Amino acid sequence: MSMRLRADSPNCLRCSNVWLSKLRQSAEIAFFECPACRRQYAKKRGRELTYRWLHPVSLVLYALFRCTDDRASQIKYAVRAFNGPKEKADWMVREIKLELESPTQRVCDILDSPVSEEQCRLFLGEVLEHLEGRHTSMKGL
Repeated sequence: MSMRLRADSPNCLRCSNVWLSKLRQSAEIAFFECPACRRQYAKKRGRELTYRWLHPVSLVLYALFRCTDDRASQIKYAVRAFNGPKEKADWMVREIKLELESPTQRVCDILDSPVSEEQCRLFLGEVLEHLEGRHTSMKGL
């Protein structure tokens, strides 16, 4: 693949030097997909590229904003996103781990979060700990 950037299309945040295909665009937001890894992205006018809604990171972070009362409720709500086939849950865990281990974006920008980037990333880690059974104080949620 070419090293130059195309003015009309950003590069995939995970695949080195792969231009994204534009799916659709409005005056406020454009949606893209990587032809190599199939990850989907959104870019709001005046903002950086982020994962698109329904990416595992976005689903987990939604719980952080929806359930503001206590952390146990937030984690319980987030864990619901992992219900379904084991393969899907495993993929979701891998995607979140990958973003935590090798950051590509400000995850707080995905949902226009009022919560800081640090708090968002800490919450993603807490949900993973719960899913992996290491968060013993949250057993039984």
